[in-house]
Amino acid sequence: MSPSEPAAPQSNTTGCEMAAPTGRRLAFVGVLILLFAGLLGLDFSLRAPRPLPDMLTLVFTPSTHPDARSEPLIVTGAAGSADFLYVRYVDANTLVFGFDCWGFGGPLSPEVKVNPGQPIVLKIAMPALVNLAGARKTQMLSIHVEGGMSWQAKVSTHECSRRSVQWGCNRIGGTSCSDSLTGMLRKPDGAVLQGAGADRYYTWGERCSHWRQQAGWMPAAYLVVAICGAWLGVYVGALGAGANRLRRRVGGVFWSSEAQPGAAAVAEK
Repeated sequence: MSPSEPAAPQSNTTGCEMAAPTGRRLAFVGVLILLFAGLLGLDFSLRAPRPLPDMLTLVFTPSTHPDARSEPLIVTGAAGSADFLYVRYVDANTLVFGFDCWGFGGPLSPEVKVNPGQPIVLKIAMPALVNLAGARKTQMLSIHVEGGMSWQAKVSTHECSRRSVQWGCNRIGGTSCSDSLTGMLRKPDGAVLQGAGADRYYTWGERCSHWRQQAGWMPAAYLVVAICGAWLGVYVGALGAGANRLRRRVGGVFWSSEAQPGAAAVAEK
């Protein structure tokens, strides 16, 4: 460039100023996703749990190596206030079902003939689980073996929560049955039932389907709320930060203009 050529005007736009809108957009998307996911998760936790049916249909496969002990099928409640539905092997081809209400005891069913390793279909109405649904209260225990025995008994029962339901295990130290089931407990669709929580009776697909039916248009409302929340948090917050910077700059100019006469006087002295 020759000395006579005028210099090209320099841009006043800095890298930070160019990056600021992009950063705010990324922050907006991130906050939007977090808010929307949080609202959906909260709604799912409230709506997804389905009440258990009064009559459970379960497929029980007896152990191929049974011994003379009792093993848990369904346990409800907590230590000191629990109910136990268990199976007791009389011999390799004979078992009975038993029920124990902590502190009150319970009955045994008539004997049932089985083949080790061959599944049998059970229909079970357990009072604690029926009462958990809240539709009605009952003390009637009912067990029906497909193609075989049907048995009913009036029993004592304790209240329980959804989290305190245990399938095929006994984690609360009850002495009426062992810690775990050596056979297999399944749903008719083949899903294995093992562990704690009433929600284990339903697969994730069943729970999601139930939630979609219950939620209706609420996910759209949550999306609108998340968009508004993200906009307020990011863009309104950025405007507030910009206003604060402007106030600081104006205040700095004001104070510097006030300080100049005093500084000139000192310089003259």
